[in-house]
Amino acid sequence: MESGNHFKNGAFPKSHKSRVHFNSVHMSKMYVRHKVADFNNWKKVYDDMHSHRKEFGCTGEFVFRQNEDPNDVLIITDWSNKDQAMKYGQSPILKEAMKNAGVLSTPEINITD
Repeated sequence: MESGNHFKNGAFPKSHKSRVHFNSVHMSKMYVRHKVADFNNWKKVYDDMHSHRKEFGCTGEFVFRQNEDPNDVLIITDWSNKDQAMKYGQSPILKEAMKNAGVLSTPEINITD
């Protein structure tokens, strides 16, 4: 995270409708951070995409907002493997949803294995 961004107690606050599922011992995580025009509008589109994430192999997800800027969003998703996360991240469905959700910045994306 950039310096100057401060999150409550050193952590990201306000997880929204988090879903946690542990289907395997080995898991990849995808971290996506971006700015949105309006969190509430973005969150509705994000929630509507739940079935698409699941179809691509998402096994759990968390959404966080920054305290000082509630339109600065961090999404952490769990995947059985890195390939699933990458396929979802490159999908035309996701690109269209991001456009409709009002994503303003180029997403910062990190995938761990």
